[in-house]
Parts: sequence; structure tokens; C-alpha cells
Amino acid sequence: MTEENIMSAQSWLKGFVTKYQLNTILAYLKNVPDQKLMLLQSMSLKSPLACTIIALFFGWLGFDRFAVGDGGLGVLKFLTLGGCFIWAFIDLFLIGDRAKEKNYQEILRIIS
Repeated sequence: MTEENIMSAQSWLKGFVTKYQLNTILAYLKNVPDQKLMLLQSMSLKSPLACTIIALFFGWLGFDRFAVGDGGLGVLKFLTLGGCFIWAFIDLFLIGDRAKEKNYQEILRIIS
């Protein structure tokens, strides 16, 4: 993969993964064919900011967990009203990191 493509991937992925994860992804991308970059650009990543906003307003219903792809936990959170609102409050601060972790796992699955 060319250095220009790696730099464009770095700017595109910056808000969707942590800095450490981004460095790991960039190291992998040096040995990946350009077709994989096209797959990366076409994939739908979860926005940590959007997940946090969902958690703020609808976290007690578990919608934030559905947004990051944790359907089972979303149902459990819905049935317990966000763990009597305690789990919903905690997820308000953690759901952005969970979205970044899910994005990282999905990116590694595609480029591996």
C-alpha cells in the first residue's frame, strides 16, 4: 500500500479508534493490498460520539448497546431499565470506548 493511501486511511480512521489502535492498524496496512483499503473505505463504522448521544437520551432503554452491536446486552439493559439507571449512567462514559473497540475488531477482521 502506498504512503499516500496510508495517510488518507489515518486521517479517515482518526475519530473511530484510539491512537494506539490506529498505530497498530497503520502497521498492518503497510503490507496490505490496495483492494483492502477500498473495503475499509466502504465499511460502516460506529461513531463514538453518536453512541454517546444515544446513551445520554436512550441508554436506560439499551439503545446504545444495540447501536454498538451488543444485542444481548441491549435486551438485558432494556428489561432492567438500564440496571435501575445505574448501568445506563456507567455506559454513558464507557460506550464511546466500546464503539472504538468494535470498530477496531471489525477493521482487523477485514485487513487480516
